[in-house]
Amino acid sequence: MKNLLLIVLLFGQFCNAFAQEEGGVDLVKLQQETKSASIKFKQQLSALEYNSDFEKSTSISFRVDTFLIQDFVNRRLEADFSTLGMADAYSQAEKEYEKLVNKYYQILYNKLNEVDKQSLKLTHDKWMSFKTAENDLTEKLANEEYSGGGSYVIIGIAYERMLLNKSRATAYYEKLLGIVM
Repeated sequence: MKNLLLIVLLFGQFCNAFAQEEGGVDLVKLQQETKSASIKFKQQLSALEYNSDFEKSTSISFRVDTFLIQDFVNRRLEADFSTLGMADAYSQAEKEYEKLVNKYYQILYNKLNEVDKQSLKLTHDKWMSFKTAENDLTEKLANEEYSGGGSYVIIGIAYERMLLNKSRATAYYEKLLGIVM
């Protein structure tokens, strides 16, 4: 199943590379639209009241970071609702959320004392092991034996993987706000 998912996602990336030339989805245009929308969103967030400068900068940063990912996914799905397009959109979002996991882990890590840094590191390592096991289980359950097969299985795998990273990024962000308030 891993090989099938890898082949489909590589094929999707190959297709996306030539999308503009073949009349497909213009990813650059979608990114520009998302960026424009994020600027307006950031302005709205800046107008809100916050308890501290740190809360303001962290909240705005996180909400804009997640907005950029989700808005781009939504635009991609509107432009290409094919199985391959959906799987690729969720796969790319998974990678972007993984970057946020690392970003907010690092910010949280830098706010802690040495003892608590070790605790966070241990927890993060255990989460990474859990994530690997969870992804393996998801792929096993996607086998035709359990799922009935079909092309939509790859969408489910990519979507679940994305949600796992999104939830961890959100958890680190919430923990970060919890320690400074």
